[in-house]
Amino acid sequence: MSNVVIREDKKINPLAPAIGFVVMLGIGAVAWIVSPDIVFWMATTEFALGGGLMRVLPINFPASWPVFVPRLIVSLLMFLVFSTILWTVVFMIMPSRNAKDEDTKEVIKEFQQRQKKRRRR
Repeated sequence: MSNVVIREDKKINPLAPAIGFVVMLGIGAVAWIVSPDIVFWMATTEFALGGGLMRVLPINFPASWPVFVPRLIVSLLMFLVFSTILWTVVFMIMPSRNAKDEDTKEVIKEFQQRQKKRRRR
């Protein structure tokens, strides 16, 4: 009687790429909706680093730019920051696919060791 248990691999969810795409669209939509307030905040807030030596805020965009350009720039930066944070958290929480392989390798090693012991007898 064999003690080896063969496990069936779980199939990858075929909707996973679509879900990721929808999440990215959601992040982009949130960034676009919030960006006018961020542009206003960036233009009205005063902030300096190094005891006032390096002025960081306010940021005044050129007046010759159309209204949507600062909004687009801020939206893209927010999108990059939000998506980086979100996917870092998601990948930290997701189980590793290699964990299954490691379990399988351990089972194979145990089986091979048992076979060697039986051959020695």
